[in-house]
Amino acid sequence: MGATIAYCRVSSRDQNPGLQLDALDTHGYDRLFAETESGKRGVQRPEFTAALSALQRGWTYIGTGSHVKAVRVGQRGCPGEGGQGP
Repeated sequence: MGATIAYCRVSSRDQNPGLQLDALDTHGYDRLFAETESGKRGVQRPEFTAALSALQRGWTYIGTGSHVKAVRVGQRGCPGEGGQGP
């Protein structure tokens, strides 16, 4: 089984990522990427980009956002192999 990459984002320094981090801790991960950046279209999110770049085939991505209290899970695979392509 591959590694698990986790990503956490809040939109402003006034927000507390505690609930998101707790959810990610509960799920478990091998490497965490976190940042404080807007989710608006066009905003650069370097940690998100780094998290996606770190993924390899068969690894799992879990992520949260400032509006999300649940963890979203996805697995990177190749189209035709049952997974979503990059």
